[in-house]
Amino acid sequence: MDYKESYESEVRSQDNPSQPNIWVPEETLPGFRDFMTRFYWVLNKTARVILEGICQSLRLTAAEQEQIFQLHSGHNNQLRLLHYPPTPAEQLEALVLARMPAHTDLSVAVFGPEFKKQKREELAKEQEEFEAARVPDPAEAQILRKAEVEADAGEATERF
Repeated sequence: MDYKESYESEVRSQDNPSQPNIWVPEETLPGFRDFMTRFYWVLNKTARVILEGICQSLRLTAAEQEQIFQLHSGHNNQLRLLHYPPTPAEQLEALVLARMPAHTDLSVAVFGPEFKKQKREELAKEQEEFEAARVPDPAEAQILRKAEVEADAGEATERF
């Protein structure tokens, strides 16, 4: 069991009418709504900078980057507040409770097969040199193995 406390009303874009925010009343927690809304958009800007870096590392064209940015406008994201209370080590060691156990988030990046083929060919040589030069950490190795299995299976998606 993932032992945590969360604010489940979540903070989303105020411009997404299909998933409206449910706010704590202003008199209960003055300034909370304003702060969380501003914080949400600061995090979205940060995510966009990271996404730009990923796009550049994949050598996407400007048109390809624009397609990715349209999918990640910030209007379909959420900000959940989580608190992990102190937990006795014995319960963690006995696997009675867990901290962020293995799970799959619903969000994935999807690219068509033509994109995969082209980019894989362009980056294959660099990837071989890169992998030969260093040993990936265990988490990274697991991600790389999963991507290789999916690519070998001929799937039209890559997840990261």
